[in-house]
Amino acid sequence: RNRPLTDDEIGVHLTTNHGAEALCGAGDRLLVGIEERGTLDNGSRYAPIVRLDGDKVSRARLQLTTKTGKLSALDCHFAPDGSVDFVGIERHYGVERVLHGTLPANAPDGAVVVPTVAVDLAPVIHDAYNMEGIARLSDGRTVLVNDNQGNHVSGPTKLFVLKR
Repeated sequence: RNRPLTDDEIGVHLTTNHGAEALCGAGDRLLVGIEERGTLDNGSRYAPIVRLDGDKVSRARLQLTTKTGKLSALDCHFAPDGSVDFVGIERHYGVERVLHGTLPANAPDGAVVVPTVAVDLAPVIHDAYNMEGIARLSDGRTVLVNDNQGNHVSGPTKLFVLKR
């Protein structure tokens, strides 16, 4: 099944190479993370998150925690009450953060989600790795994978396992 998302549904105008960057969910319940950024009324930046529940589409705005970071990955768990607990990667050059947040079950369309920074990796990895994937294991650990095939980084792909 093919389901295009419009700029109106996303909440920002997509530009080349800044579209859907993250996806998580189960069955017909999905969260789609968008790399393009928008600006909130308070001047802070956000990454659009589109929630698909079957044919129902709603959007949220994930407040970013840095001046340059973009959303590059999501892992999420839908609770029985409809809320969504998620982790994501906010990254750019000099930015490598694992964010944690919850999207409430009945969040209004366009709701702002303010995450916590679960881990700030930048002081440890110093731009050596471009984190692109995230997953939570059943034992509570978080796993990250890098994509070091780019203009500013190069090297092998590595899997990083973070302790709880």
